[in-house]
Amino acid sequence: GCPRGRLWARPASRAMDSRMEMEPYPAEPMSPYGAGPMDSYSPGAMDQYGQTGDWQQQDMYFPPPDGVSPSGYTQDPSSSMPGDNTSYQRFTEQSNSSPVAGGIDPETGIAPRRLTDLVCTVIFAIYVLGMILLVVIVRCKMVDGHKYSDVRRLTHGMDYQARLCGVDEGVEDKPFVFWCRSNPSEWWAPSELDLWNPSCVKQCPHVSVPGSHAPVPCLYPEQKYFCSSAPNAKCKIPGGQFGNVINFHVQSQQSIVFTNPYNTKPIGGRFCLPVNITLRQSILRGPLNAGVRSLGSFQDCWGALFFAVLVAVAFSYFYVLLMNECAKLLVYGFLGSALAAFGISGIFLLVTALPFPEVRHLNPLFNTHTELMALVITCSFGLFLVSVTCAISGTITHVAHHWGHIRELMRAASECFLAMRSMLIPPLLEALWKFFLAWILTANFLPLISVGWYDDHRTEIDGQKFKGLNTRFYFDWSMTPWILFYLLGSVWIMELCTAFGQFLVAFSVISWYFLKKEGSSKTGAPPLPPLHGTLDGVVYHFGSLCLGAAIVPWVRPIRVFNWILDESFPSATAECCGPVAFCTPCCQCLGKGFGACEGACRRHFTPPCCTRKGCSYKYTKNVYSDIIIRSQHFLPAAERSSIIINTHKACEKYLMSLTIITVIGVISIGSISAMLTYVIVLRTPSLSDPTSSSFVTSPMAVALYAFCLCGSVTYGFMSLFDHAADTLLYCYAWNKKFNKETVEQFMPDSIDSLVGHMKDKEDGFQYFGNARPEMYLASWMPKKYRERALQSKTGSLKNPPQATQRQQQPQPPALSGRGPPDVSYAGASDDPGGQYINMGHVSPDQPEMEGGYYYGAPMYSSGGQDYTGGYAGAG
Repeated sequence: GCPRGRLWARPASRAMDSRMEMEPYPAEPMSPYGAGPMDSYSPGAMDQYGQTGDWQQQDMYFPPPDGVSPSGYTQDPSSSMPGDNTSYQRFTEQSNSSPVAGGIDPETGIAPRRLTDLVCTVIFAIYVLGMILLVVIVRCKMVDGHKYSDVRRLTHGMDYQARLCGVDEGVEDKPFVFWCRSNPSEWWAPSELDLWNPSCVKQCPHVSVPGSHAPVPCLYPEQKYFCSSAPNAKCKIPGGQFGNVINFHVQSQQSIVFTNPYNTKPIGGRFCLPVNITLRQSILRGPLNAGVRSLGSFQDCWGALFFAVLVAVAFSYFYVLLMNECAKLLVYGFLGSALAAFGISGIFLLVTALPFPEVRHLNPLFNTHTELMALVITCSFGLFLVSVTCAISGTITHVAHHWGHIRELMRAASECFLAMRSMLIPPLLEALWKFFLAWILTANFLPLISVGWYDDHRTEIDGQKFKGLNTRFYFDWSMTPWILFYLLGSVWIMELCTAFGQFLVAFSVISWYFLKKEGSSKTGAPPLPPLHGTLDGVVYHFGSLCLGAAIVPWVRPIRVFNWILDESFPSATAECCGPVAFCTPCCQCLGKGFGACEGACRRHFTPPCCTRKGCSYKYTKNVYSDIIIRSQHFLPAAERSSIIINTHKACEKYLMSLTIITVIGVISIGSISAMLTYVIVLRTPSLSDPTSSSFVTSPMAVALYAFCLCGSVTYGFMSLFDHAADTLLYCYAWNKKFNKETVEQFMPDSIDSLVGHMKDKEDGFQYFGNARPEMYLASWMPKKYRERALQSKTGSLKNPPQATQRQQQPQPPALSGRGPPDVSYAGASDDPGGQYINMGHVSPDQPEMEGGYYYGAPMYSSGGQDYTGGYAGAG
């Protein structure tokens, strides 16, 4: 067995003895950054624990030496540095437990479990408690004897006295809403309707329904009579009594009159809409708009939604298994079907927009809208669908070019989760948990949008309002901030389910990766890693999951948008497959043009946070891998995970390569579930019968909700491919960074063909020149040394013999084929040519340059070295 809180991949005896195996801190003077001796410190260089030497947050991989602080500092300067530990770390960690001496595995670098982001757990609990209190207060509040919130307002109509038809006293037996004529004296078809003073009726009047044409009591429009003693008044009354200057007489009259009904038909189980299309459209654009109808559709549809979720789960399992067997067929089949569907639909709409009656009658929009409105909608949707068709064509060229490594990553992910069949269980539990949470959150959201107050003083005389026969209900717009508060909390809660599922996938993959191979392959599997990951996630890392769930969903749309832009246009390396392979040169030519335009637009218009190096690509699901390995807080884990990936170019190149698999799964299974939900609602009598109390007013709104819910469910299953592959790449990058000697023991053969050729090279570091001034050794040197360095930079020091001698040494034969680098070449620190990071290199035949032999600065950095091994560290 292994100690509690450890990943199962690490042997217990090795983990328990690691504190004795770790070397103590060196006795020589240390740099203030905890990276090693002062004279060998190099900004941006990695220490033996896989960390950069720059002054960032101190964690178990960077314990500061006791009593060491930079000259002039009276306290730890990291407390004011960017990327520093959050101020609450001292409340969640024991200060006397040095992680280096407390059990970091020397082979894998996996740290013992500890509490992370505990404050975020408390914040999340307080937020959820606030949501509960908000719902309770709203449900119990009363205003002027009326309920402040009543969900039935979303599904039942109100008459002119704001009584809910079929619910309130006096209209219990009248469930339908009937809109009266504006002119009660009309007996023929109405010319206009009184939209805001309807009446409740037992059944919708129609000439074919016996007994439905009885007169309907309606509120007669208010009649006002105004008389005055003024000379120009139409209605004159005597004046001047008792010294009055002018007399007024105002009479307001409201009456209930019985009007002749007109032909209607029941809609939504509770509304009588006119047969006349013009009158019906006036109601649908006014009091019965699409927003009102859709909001009232989520009370009785949960049986259909639950069945849709089960279907999504079944299709997700089927998709995962089929993708492992016939991935290419599924991917190209989906893309081809989508290409045909969108292309045909777009062309059809554009053709029906032509001014020919023979084709326009095929478009139903011209029958339900005005000609101009139908033309605008048709052209807009037609152009959009054609654009989507072109985007899918570009995606196909990208998939054809990258299919080789996509397939290899899928095989690696399949090998991992098929070795641990227990990984197939958490997505099912996540799906059920998401459904019940969505049900609870939606059911408690409806009361928030049904709040309001009643105004029964609507008769105005001389600026004063009096109570009349009509009453109006108004929505309380002051509730809007609290509705946003609830919506943000709902997104947070739903995303927490996704984050927990990703955490379990990462935990399982890391446990499997760090199992030592037997021979050339991994033969065993950790025992129930999802179970142990659940315990660790709840006990130790729940706060980090809460913080991740609060950040990741708001930056994910940026990555999705960038992915769509990248995949929608062919690139310079585009490929066409199958019968259209001859179009490859044309696509590549187009790709060069698109690439140039896209590059210019991104350089000038893309905010820094939206680039590959910005925060949108820093706060991803890969952060959970660093949290699991280093037991670190979320924000510093985001920084470190980005560094680890970006310093290994092969891993950075293949990261998120399986996004296309996730997109196809989410869209296809979500669409199937949505269509199935729509059919179920239409075919279920209790949901489709207008006279039923559980009638669904807007099946389309329910289908759209099903698409979002089932797409989220499917996204959890797609993590078995997408997130598992990314976690394997991250584990390899971390393994190579922390202890390169053990890479061969852990790296599975499935990713060896992708990144194995880089395992013997040193990683590059990209942080030179980006740090604070006090992070460089030169800023800690005495003033006379800085002056001497300044003099050398201006040319006072001439003919440095040592540099000249080293510079003119011949290159080794193994690298002679590369030729001497040019003046502007600046390679990575892992380059076998030994160039210097961010430094120009002068070949032997170049003349001496002003200020020294090397461009940039007179010092070498980041561990760069030439062929003879010189200038290591800070030259």
